[in-house]
Amino acid sequence: MNKYKEYDELEESVKEANERKSTSTWKTYFKDKNLEFWNPVGGEKGSDKGTHYIDIIPYIAGKNDFHREEGKKQHVLDLWVHFKVGPENHVVVCPKRNASKACPICEEIQRLQDEDGYVWSKKEADQTGKPSIVELGIKAKRRNVMNVWVGDNDETINQGVQLYEVPDYFMGENLRVLAATGGGKAGGFVNYAHPDSKIGKLICFKKVMQGKNVEFLGHQFLPREDEKGNPYDIDKEMLAEAQCLDEMIEILSYDEIAKLFFGEDSVEDAPVETARGKAKRNTSAKETPQDEGCPVGIFGIEFGEHAECNDCKLNVECEEASLKDKAEEVEPEEEAPVRRRGRGSK
Repeated sequence: MNKYKEYDELEESVKEANERKSTSTWKTYFKDKNLEFWNPVGGEKGSDKGTHYIDIIPYIAGKNDFHREEGKKQHVLDLWVHFKVGPENHVVVCPKRNASKACPICEEIQRLQDEDGYVWSKKEADQTGKPSIVELGIKAKRRNVMNVWVGDNDETINQGVQLYEVPDYFMGENLRVLAATGGGKAGGFVNYAHPDSKIGKLICFKKVMQGKNVEFLGHQFLPREDEKGNPYDIDKEMLAEAQCLDEMIEILSYDEIAKLFFGEDSVEDAPVETARGKAKRNTSAKETPQDEGCPVGIFGIEFGEHAECNDCKLNVECEEASLKDKAEEVEPEEEAPVRRRGRGSK
């Protein structure tokens, strides 16, 4: 006998809680703040862990693409983004770097250099004792967004097309070199995102952890073949799963960006001195913290991989640590590439 029958209605509450999506506080330049992205795992140097295989799935460019006409085939959303914007650390697409339009953040960066004596790099700051623009964390950074099919294992294969957002220096920069040099071998340009297996390529890279640093190394173009050596195309079903990436991003006006950046209720009515004063306070260089403990992950290794990263007080130091000694990196030893499993073969 059910002695607490009046509590049976709690089943509805439990079901609702299971189905309810949490509201993300992650600052992002996408319209949907709850988008899920593929996050490749990393491994130590010399280990098999951290090796990944992806196909980039092309899509049809929309009206917000900065490089391709609407309706044209596109393979990557390549754009410049400002992080740590204003008191609430917003993330906004830069109108100047992407579309040659006026940007209040870029204007303020120039003003800080011209009027307040800021220098650009941390190295210059260390040499001159002046504040650095880079340390403010507001300069535009180049990002890549792609539709990818991850071939690491059966689970990722069965997930179909996933969204992948990554700094350009970790991915796009390397792919451009490979494409222009025939995949690192003698040959012509490589159209690696083409659906046809005779033209397109499987992309292999490794995410390597070295102490506090993270590196993306060993980028290669491989034949688009399954584990049995059978070539496979990116079929129409897979192409249909690709999303129009440029229509997913939030494009703000000059006034909207200025309001977020300066923190003014009405930027147009605010005195220039007040707006600039707020900008100085919001973009003042932070002292290097004594405690390098990451509250949610691993300092210098998992930079940008957590929702809390944008608002973290260690943001600038963590990014610098993740890029430290990049110029002195040693390429991992050549390993025989493992064939990825294809969903189907021709």
